[in-house]
Amino acid sequence: MGEGETYQAAGASLPTDLTSFVGRRAELLEVRRLLGQSRLVTICGSAGVGKTRLATRTAFNLRRAFDDAVWFIDLSGVSDPALVPSAVSASLGITSPRGASAAAVAAYLGDRRCLLVVDNCEHVVEAVAAFVTELVTLCPAAVVLATSRERLMVEAEAVFPLMALDIPSGDLLTPVSISALDSLRDVESVRLFLDRMMAVAPHDHLEAADLAAIGEVCRRLEGIPLAIELAAARSVVLSPGQLVERLADPYALLTGGQRGRPDRHQTLRASIEWSYQLCTAEEQDLWARLAVFAGGFELDAAEFVGSANGAAPVLDLLQTLVAKSVVIRHQSEGRSWYSMLDTIREFGRESLQRRGEVAATTRRLRDFYLQLLLECERDWIGPRQRQWLARLQFEQHNLRTALEFCLCEPGEEDAALGLIVPAWRFVWAAWGRQAELHGWLNRVLDATSTPTPLRAQAMVLRGHLTSAMGEVDRGVAQMREAREQAMMVGDLVAVAAVDSALAEVAGDDVATIAAYKRSLEVLGRVPELIGRAGSQGSLARAYTRVGDHDNATRIIEQMLHVGRESGERYECSLNLLALGMMALERGDVEQAEEFAAHALRLKRELGDLVGVAWALETLGAVAAARGDFSRGVELFGAARVVWRHSGGVPGVEYPSYPPIPGPRSVWEPLARAALGESRFDEAIAAGASLSLADAVAGDAAATPPSGSSHRARHGSAGQRPLLTPRERQVVALVAEGLSNRQIATRLVVTTRTAEGHLQRVLVKVGLNSRAQLTAWARRNPEQLTSE
Repeated sequence: MGEGETYQAAGASLPTDLTSFVGRRAELLEVRRLLGQSRLVTICGSAGVGKTRLATRTAFNLRRAFDDAVWFIDLSGVSDPALVPSAVSASLGITSPRGASAAAVAAYLGDRRCLLVVDNCEHVVEAVAAFVTELVTLCPAAVVLATSRERLMVEAEAVFPLMALDIPSGDLLTPVSISALDSLRDVESVRLFLDRMMAVAPHDHLEAADLAAIGEVCRRLEGIPLAIELAAARSVVLSPGQLVERLADPYALLTGGQRGRPDRHQTLRASIEWSYQLCTAEEQDLWARLAVFAGGFELDAAEFVGSANGAAPVLDLLQTLVAKSVVIRHQSEGRSWYSMLDTIREFGRESLQRRGEVAATTRRLRDFYLQLLLECERDWIGPRQRQWLARLQFEQHNLRTALEFCLCEPGEEDAALGLIVPAWRFVWAAWGRQAELHGWLNRVLDATSTPTPLRAQAMVLRGHLTSAMGEVDRGVAQMREAREQAMMVGDLVAVAAVDSALAEVAGDDVATIAAYKRSLEVLGRVPELIGRAGSQGSLARAYTRVGDHDNATRIIEQMLHVGRESGERYECSLNLLALGMMALERGDVEQAEEFAAHALRLKRELGDLVGVAWALETLGAVAAARGDFSRGVELFGAARVVWRHSGGVPGVEYPSYPPIPGPRSVWEPLARAALGESRFDEAIAAGASLSLADAVAGDAAATPPSGSSHRARHGSAGQRPLLTPRERQVVALVAEGLSNRQIATRLVVTTRTAEGHLQRVLVKVGLNSRAQLTAWARRNPEQLTSE
């Protein structure tokens, strides 16, 4: 019997077309493992995520293990919980004079080893729980595989939460090579789309742009199988690019399924409506209010925003929404957070609009983030900076939602200042988003007019950014206007900040030093340390520019001492970077490396990508200063990866970063001259081809102290790493650009075996990634020849 046929088992059928099941191998294996440990397994997941298909495919694969005693029971048409036993009996073909009951089903099954797939349990979950509990007690050889949007909540149940399919990363959506196209085709959601598209509208050839558009469709649909299938069905009349355009209104696009499917599977909206109707009124209320979050959210945010109108405790309601697969719970770095699929969020937002509660609920969201940012500002100089940076990076989409609300809702404009001024260091500067910050400042200042200390500080910051981004004259004019407003409202801190910035822009280092000293005198009367830390760092760098390294070092070491006492790391790492650059300028390479490596470790711990990029560039300059230009250029290339992901721009001044050219600007031209164009391009490509994780977590902090140690790690003529003939083959194939799967095919081995060879090679030659190995192979072709 072919898999495309409908499988008949003991009078029941598995109705899914099994040839259409794509991917999900890991999920299949895990469900099979659970069925080997528990006689009741429930596959849980949100609307359209593929629960039924996974269950039926699992049952088909296991049919021999159950001697073909497999039944499929669809409960979607059962509206009365009391009819669950009748539906099960009917599916099994049981006619019993005792009536439909678990006992009657148990008597029919006897001691046969059998598998019952009970589909769509969520709307009659309590009745199903009672029925299957009794059944597995009475039938010691019966196994039940259920699907539901919430678990059955019985003692013997094992639960498998089914997530959406993997979606393409942003890097894969602009394919530039055959290998990139192959990688895109390997993504589960793309494979599903292609499978469905070829079934309804076969294509002889797909252009790279078409495949990239398909990847974008899958990304926007968040890997939801039902949504992807409905979109692929439109390939009969729409090109992939047109599908992307139509996704502005996904509900209009995602209609029309296969004949014979349940009505709720004919459109994505109907499937979500089914989930909504299964919720209580209080759960529906919370679903709607949580829809104002633009991204993920944490419990404290959910409780603040969702607790309007004296609702039941949000924690309890949130727990039930998670159980019903409306809200998804995530765990990372020891904390829980929550999210909703975009389609489910949009449905909730429509409900909120019908009630006329969008503005009131979004105002609560705005108020929560105003409080959160003030708490962050008070707590910043201390040991919790890593947590704050991670939290605010996580919250960036919600902060944008709050800002948009303030700027679009009449009477709320001034509140936007309270979101920007306390937060600029943590939300924008720390991630290199100076252009976005500048845009928000322009919009907020254009929308407000009442002079206040917050507005004066925002004006100072805008002028500084305008100047730093290249419009010096305009920035100076803006800062002078800011000074007038600061004087008007009596904000001496803002006045001092303007005077210091104007002196820096004028290039008068003596005046700059005097201005920062005056600024520190004013800031000495402010209890928070955060403002003083920035001014002290700027004063130290001004001393450096006039050659007064003693005073600069003294100030920075004082700040480092304060940081060690308080647990502060962000400002400390900035100052270590400054010390490293200063040491490099005066030719003390060993000390420059020590400071920069320490700064890099702190920046990694903080997750500060802009700081990581600065540190990598400094370490690259250290390597170049030692004469190891290849290593230095690789680090410059790795820094480019980090700059790209941070959103920052190399060489552009940041308000919280050294207002001096990075060391790359000095040492990169020297490295290019020393290596020549070809070797320079190879080295920069090796670094720039790293993943973000490899670039950030590589061994950059351990820059070799001399060229000899570098050669020992990477090989040289006359030195040969102990590679076996098979390992040399693997290296050569990696250098050709083949994936692990392609290498396995070429060598006629398993993929796992190929991966093992590659890992051993990387260890032997002291490298961390395929990109580094490719560059090494090109530099050392003699290492790939036979002995």
